[in-house]
Amino acid sequence: MGGTPSEAGVDATTSADRAQDHSATAPRRLRILVVDDEPSICEVLARLLDAYDMDVMTSLSAAAALEEIDSGTFDVILIDLRLRDA
Repeated sequence: MGGTPSEAGVDATTSADRAQDHSATAPRRLRILVVDDEPSICEVLARLLDAYDMDVMTSLSAAAALEEIDSGTFDVILIDLRLRDA
Protein backbone atom coordinates (compact mmCIF):
# COMPACT_ATOMS: atom_id res chain seq x y z
CA MET A 1 0.00 0.00 0.00
CA GLY A 2 3.02 2.30 0.42
CA GLY A 3 4.30 2.75 -3.13
CA THR A 4 5.39 6.06 -4.58
CA PRO A 5 3.83 9.35 -3.45
CA SER A 6 1.67 9.55 -6.58
CA GLU A 7 0.47 5.97 -6.04
CA ALA A 8 -0.45 6.80 -2.45
CA GLY A 9 -2.61 9.72 -3.64
CA VAL A 10 -0.12 12.38 -2.52
CA ASP A 11 0.66 15.33 -4.77
CA ALA A 12 4.12 14.59 -6.16
CA THR A 13 4.87 18.18 -7.31
CA THR A 14 7.67 19.97 -5.54
CA SER A 15 7.46 23.45 -4.08
CA ALA A 16 9.67 24.63 -6.96
CA ASP A 17 7.14 23.21 -9.44
CA ARG A 18 4.30 24.97 -7.65
CA ALA A 19 6.23 28.26 -7.52
CA GLN A 20 6.94 28.05 -11.24
CA ASP A 21 3.30 27.27 -12.00
CA HIS A 22 2.17 30.18 -9.80
CA SER A 23 4.50 32.66 -11.50
CA ALA A 24 3.15 31.62 -14.89
CA THR A 25 -0.44 32.25 -13.79
CA ALA A 26 0.16 35.22 -11.46
CA PRO A 27 -1.61 38.33 -12.73
CA ARG A 28 0.46 41.15 -14.13
CA ARG A 29 0.79 44.20 -11.88
CA LEU A 30 -1.33 47.12 -13.05
CA ARG A 31 0.70 50.15 -14.10
CA ILE A 32 -0.86 53.37 -12.84
CA LEU A 33 0.14 56.98 -13.43
CA VAL A 34 -0.98 59.53 -10.83
CA VAL A 35 -0.88 63.16 -12.02
CA ASP A 36 -1.42 65.93 -9.49
CA ASP A 37 0.36 69.22 -8.81
CA GLU A 38 0.13 68.62 -5.06
CA PRO A 39 2.95 66.28 -3.96
CA SER A 40 1.02 65.12 -0.89
CA ILE A 41 -1.86 63.86 -3.07
CA CYS A 42 0.57 61.96 -5.30
CA GLU A 43 2.29 60.44 -2.26
CA VAL A 44 -0.93 59.30 -0.57
CA LEU A 45 -2.32 57.76 -3.76
CA ALA A 46 1.00 56.10 -4.58
CA ARG A 47 1.22 54.52 -1.11
CA LEU A 48 -2.38 53.35 -1.23
CA LEU A 49 -2.06 51.80 -4.69
CA ASP A 50 1.33 50.28 -3.87
CA ALA A 51 -0.29 48.54 -0.88
CA TYR A 52 -2.49 46.77 -3.44
CA ASP A 53 0.64 45.65 -5.33
CA MET A 54 0.25 48.07 -8.22
CA ASP A 55 3.15 49.62 -10.12
CA VAL A 56 2.68 53.37 -9.54
CA MET A 57 4.39 56.34 -11.17
CA THR A 58 3.66 59.94 -10.21
CA SER A 59 3.94 63.23 -12.09
CA LEU A 60 3.54 66.72 -10.66
CA SER A 61 2.64 68.41 -13.96
CA ALA A 62 0.94 67.77 -17.26
CA ALA A 63 4.26 68.15 -19.07
CA ALA A 64 5.93 65.54 -16.85
CA ALA A 65 2.93 63.23 -17.29
CA LEU A 66 3.19 63.47 -21.07
CA GLU A 67 6.88 62.47 -20.84
CA GLU A 68 5.94 59.45 -18.70
CA ILE A 69 3.21 58.48 -21.17
CA ASP A 70 5.65 58.76 -24.08
CA SER A 71 8.13 56.48 -22.32
CA GLY A 72 5.75 53.77 -21.14
CA THR A 73 2.36 52.14 -21.15
CA PHE A 74 -0.16 52.59 -18.35
CA ASP A 75 -3.31 50.67 -17.57
CA VAL A 76 -4.85 53.57 -15.62
CA ILE A 77 -4.11 57.29 -15.37
CA LEU A 78 -5.51 59.26 -12.43
CA ILE A 79 -5.30 62.96 -13.21
CA ASP A 80 -6.23 66.14 -11.37
CA LEU A 81 -8.65 67.95 -13.65
CA ARG A 82 -7.45 71.34 -12.34
CA LEU A 83 -3.73 71.03 -13.03
CA ARG A 84 -2.13 74.47 -13.12
CA ASP A 85 -0.13 73.80 -16.30
CA ALA A 86 -2.82 71.89 -18.22
